[in-house]
Amino acid sequence: MYQYKSLIQERDKLIEEYPKTRGEERIRILARLVAIDEELEVKNNDKI
Repeated sequence: MYQYKSLIQERDKLIEEYPKTRGEERIRILARLVAIDEELEVKNNDKI
């Protein structure tokens, strides 16, 4: 459960940072958001 919460916190932080970034940093944030969302989806599917 701890890892789930830390992923959500990281995701929220990245979403806050996104509008302030440009170029490669913005792409890096988007890539990490996709990876986090995929991890969360797997964890949610494991609960079912």
